[in-house]
Amino acid sequence: MNAKVPRVLFVASREFDYLQDMIFRGLTEVLGEKNIDAIPFNAGYHFPIHRYPKNLGYFGTPPLSRFFWNPSRIKGYDAVIVGSTKPDTFQAYQEILPKIQAHQPVVFIDGGDFSDVGGDLRRLHAEDLWKEVIRQRPFDFVFKREMVNEQSYEKNVFPLPFGLHHQITDRPTPILKTYDVSFWAVESHPIRSQVFSLLKGKFDCDQNGSCAKQVFRKYSRKGEQYLQDLAQTKVSLNFRGVGWDTLRFWETFGVGTMMISQKPAIQIPNDFINGSEVVYLEDGLDSLIDQCRYYLDHSDERERIAKRGQQKAQKFHSAKFRAEQVLSKIFG
Repeated sequence: MNAKVPRVLFVASREFDYLQDMIFRGLTEVLGEKNIDAIPFNAGYHFPIHRYPKNLGYFGTPPLSRFFWNPSRIKGYDAVIVGSTKPDTFQAYQEILPKIQAHQPVVFIDGGDFSDVGGDLRRLHAEDLWKEVIRQRPFDFVFKREMVNEQSYEKNVFPLPFGLHHQITDRPTPILKTYDVSFWAVESHPIRSQVFSLLKGKFDCDQNGSCAKQVFRKYSRKGEQYLQDLAQTKVSLNFRGVGWDTLRFWETFGVGTMMISQKPAIQIPNDFINGSEVVYLEDGLDSLIDQCRYYLDHSDERERIAKRGQQKAQKFHSAKFRAEQVLSKIFG
């Protein structure tokens, strides 16, 4: 990135969106709050009205200028970033698109579950909005969360999975491990149902709530309590939901817990090394129970893997590092 600190206009959904909010927070850390504006005004970025994980974009009280933003200021930005695949994000972007000058790069952060670029707008019945925006001006850079390994993408599309939020990286690692094996998840993919079937009656899964028929809004573990319990788990499991990339994958590394995971079939720069920083189930679910037993019985090896995974995640996968990756592609 050049010595001059760029100024960025960030077009965001008013709804929470994990990747959008994480990147906004990271960009604010890198650029400084005076060099990034978010439109429309998002109260969750500036006031503590949500708890984790709906508060990933929270940074603090905004400069007064953010309350009075108007389109005439658009010439003063070095780039415009469209932060999500939510329809309200694209509606806001469509309003300012005619005012963006040719030399100002336009950037798309696609944090949706679908593998094709902008695919979540089709899922949300807003495909016409996507087509109209692209017709007016294609994006110069696209950063995609679900960049599937076996799918082809244009040369301007780059991988950008979730990462570590500062609420995770700033936490102390607990010494006491209370739970043996945990998988606290909703059944958003058939493989998760299969996992719950295998776990039933084994380890302490029934007692700690790692069981089927979970409903997100009825979770007993939320916010800080969820992160604390995850940190106090000996072995945490991770399997895909609607998309391959899950917050759980990154949270587990961040809190210093060893993870056994289905290998995400997406591009992850600085991926984790199997057997050294994570344990990927390369043979499907057949080995899941045996792997859990092995690492419960070999605590030294388990904790070494957890520590190495945490160190790598902190070095290469923080929200700030993600933001720096985006800026380096845009500005060189």
